[in-house]
Formats: sequence, structure tokens, C-alpha cells
Amino acid sequence: MKWPSLLRPVGVLLLVLVPTLALPIDATVICLPTTWVDILIFFGTNYIAHAATIPSIPAAPWYDTASWTFIILLVPFGGLGKSIGLIIRHLFSEGGDLQKAAARGAMAVVTRSKDWEPSFDNPEEVYVKLPRFGESKESSSSARPSAEIRLCQSVTVTRAINHHRMRIHGKVDLPHGYELALPNFDFLSEYFPFRSHNNDSITLTRSQSYVKMAVSIAQLVYSTITIYRTRGNQLDRYGYAAFGLSVFPYAFMSLANFICIGVVGEYTHLNLLRTDIMREAERRGGSFDGAIGRIEGGGGEGTLVDASAHRTGILAGAKDKLEKSGRAEQWKAFTRTELSMEEGGPSGRILVLKVGENTRKFEYRPPSKTDPDENAPPSNHYILHVSQYSNQNRVPPGGYVIPHPSMFNLLMILLATIIFPLALVLPYVLIFALSGFHERESTLAERVWMMTWLSSGQLALVFFGGVALGFPSLAPSNITRVRVGIIFITAVTIFAIPAVGGFVMVGKMLVEFGTCSLAP
Repeated sequence: MKWPSLLRPVGVLLLVLVPTLALPIDATVICLPTTWVDILIFFGTNYIAHAATIPSIPAAPWYDTASWTFIILLVPFGGLGKSIGLIIRHLFSEGGDLQKAAARGAMAVVTRSKDWEPSFDNPEEVYVKLPRFGESKESSSSARPSAEIRLCQSVTVTRAINHHRMRIHGKVDLPHGYELALPNFDFLSEYFPFRSHNNDSITLTRSQSYVKMAVSIAQLVYSTITIYRTRGNQLDRYGYAAFGLSVFPYAFMSLANFICIGVVGEYTHLNLLRTDIMREAERRGGSFDGAIGRIEGGGGEGTLVDASAHRTGILAGAKDKLEKSGRAEQWKAFTRTELSMEEGGPSGRILVLKVGENTRKFEYRPPSKTDPDENAPPSNHYILHVSQYSNQNRVPPGGYVIPHPSMFNLLMILLATIIFPLALVLPYVLIFALSGFHERESTLAERVWMMTWLSSGQLALVFFGGVALGFPSLAPSNITRVRVGIIFITAVTIFAIPAVGGFVMVGKMLVEFGTCSLAP
């Protein structure tokens, strides 16, 4: 890990924050009647400006950025969790720029789509998970057996995207049967050789938005002053429901955003990673200008490598134990074949399968719309499986398997055991230090809404932290699974209700209390 990249933003922050905390701010304030302009200024400077500093989603269109900003405006602890999740992913990834970008969700790969079929032009090297071919089953009938090809799909490994909605570095021209997808970092190293010399030395550009960092510092200073100004008449009147205390989660989020942008950075475009499937798509007429990375040899030429070699991240020295890894062994189930199609037969298409010196021909059938029991397929019918995202029968040279438990599980444990308790305790420590948890003249509605807003936001920390760890590129427009969309919308709605109530209470108290400034 490059520690200077972490120390620089933290050092700048300390230079600004420490003198600010030492300011001899007088608790005496002068209050005047509140106008609508005062309310807009208070909301804009204390809430909206904080939400505008969140790290952007790589390659996301403007409406996804606007959607995230609105969500984080309602649940600032969600923005805190998102930034913390991105920081942890960055620190736990290895030192190469490709790994850092992949951990940030700034990589895209070409995958086979559900419409993929073997080529009519020339036989292609395809690694297939073959069924058991029964000789008696074939010879008992004069009819040629039929076969279909199914993709070994897994939404945990890749997630298809509509690349027309996203900014891609270079130019993409996909042939029929292929699509772009966001890869899961936990599995990407199994089919892309990050540790090969050619890939490890690649340098990528990332943006460290100094404007966002400056705004984060300014907001942190302004929030500190706002919290100080809460002391005195405001606390005497509203106690622990004082509206000035609601700024603390946003200040906490600005601190995390500042560190995240300074350490992790932002990627304005998705980078196309060159894989075996991309090479296959290029042979079928596809074009991918600007693709990065290099695959050596074919999918069957790989060898299992020591995963501890060249490791530079926090997990340095961990043993992958590839020889015992089930995920490494699973590739051995795929056999090198030559697949092609030719015209003929009742269906009009014949699937030609060559394994070594043996050639078999089948009546080609498109994949079934339904999922029949694969253990008992129809008589004289075979199902061949191919990988959706790779073409290999072993981990390539320079590739590796992330040890179990996976990085995601380890980071979730870290989030749950350290960061969540800290975020759970700090706001209440601050409230107690300033108000002693006295009710004063606040109403029950004010206390309930303000505390519900705070506590629900802490749940949002865990939810959005998990989202950032598992799906760093998740944006409203690229959610393709209905179930994921329902869960996301439901969670955001539940978190938004207390936030709206909290904003209403803040506006009400501002009107009642007046607009205050420090006494000269």
C-alpha cells in the first residue's frame, strides 16, 4: 500500500481542523427572525453541500450522480458507509493500478450473452463442461442426438450493464452474442493475470478532485462552527433535539469523503479489461479500442501460482493454497474442445464438437426457456456448459484465487466490529457532552423525529457500507435484477421517511428560534 497517498490528505485535514477546533468561539449568540432565504442558506450549507462531495460512481451518467447525491442528502450516514467501504476496498487490494481500479469498480469485461452460439465460420477453441456421453444411447437410435449449450451464469461473478448509458474509455463494438459486464473483484483474478509483469506495470489515470476535497474541508470547518453555535440559547430551549446537532453526521461524512477522494480517487470512465472472451469476440468481428491488460497464451496454458508472491496489500503473506482451493479446482471440469456449427439436419443447424481426435455431431437446439432437470435430460439430448466470463481450464499464469473467507466477508466483519460501533457511539457522546440529554422545552415530536433520523441513519451506514464493499459501481440505472431493485428502493424509502420528518422539524425550529450569529 502507498502510505503517502493516505498521509497527504490526512495531514492537510489536520492543519485545517486542529486550529479550527481550538477557536475560542463564544457561546453568546444574537438571533433575528428567520426568513425563507435563511432556511435555504442553512439547508444548503449544512446539508446539501456535504452531499455534493460524495465520491462519484465510475462512468455513471449525471442522473445516477444526482440520484446518489439526493439519497445521501437524506441519509448522511449512508454516504459515510459508502466512503468507508471504498476506502477499505482500496486498502485491502494489491498495489498495482489495475487491482486498485478493479477494486473501485472501474473495470468492465466482455462476457458471453444468453444469445451466444458457436461460430459458423471456423472451429473455435472453447472450454466446455461436457456431459457423460452414453455410447449405447447413441447407437440405439439411427437419429442423430441433439444438444444445447448453456452458460454457467452467476450474478456474483459478473453483472451485465447497458454500456450505452456509461462512459467507456475507448470505443466498443460488440458482435452478436456478447455483452459488457462489471466483474466482481473477488473472482476477477481467477481469469485475469493481475500479477503478470505486463499487467502489474500498467499505470492508470485517476482523478483526485481537489475541488471536492476543498469543499469537504470548508464544510467540515463550517459544520464545526455550526455545532459550536448550538451551545447556549439553542440547547437551553431544545435540549438534545437542537437542530444544530443534526449537522454532525454530515460533518462526519465530509471527513470520510475527503479521505476517500484523496486516497482512493475517482475514475471518470470504465476501463475495458482484455480477457480471453474479449479475444474471442474480436475474432468474430468485435472491436475494442483502448482495452488494457494482456493475456498470455490460451486458456489451457495456465498454471496455478503461489498467491503470496508479489502481494503488497494489507493481506500480504496470506496463503491462497491453490492446490486445495475448490474454486481453483472447479476449472478442471472444463475440457478443451473445438466447437463449430454447420448447416444441415431437421433443425437446419448441426453442432460439431471435437475433443482431441474424436468428433461428434448433434442436432443443435437453442437453450430451453425453462430449466428442466439436468440430471435427467430428455432421451438422446445433451447439455453442454460453457463459462460466461472466461475460456480456460485452470487459473492463468499471474492469476490467483482470493483465500477463504473472501475479502468481502473479512471487510464486512471489520465494518461490523469496528466502524459501526464507533459511528453508533460518537453522535450520542457529542449530544451528551453538549446537552446532557436534557429535554428542555422541546416537544415530543421534535425529539422523536430528530433521534429517529439519527438512529435510522446509523442503520443506513451498515446497508450502504455493504453496498460499497460488494457493489462499488452500483447505481440506480444499472440495477438489472428486479429483486435487487426492490430491495434497494425499499431500503432507501425506509431510510428517507425519518429524514424528511427530521428536515421538517429543523425548518420548524429555525422559524421558531430565529437566525443566530456569534456576538461581536
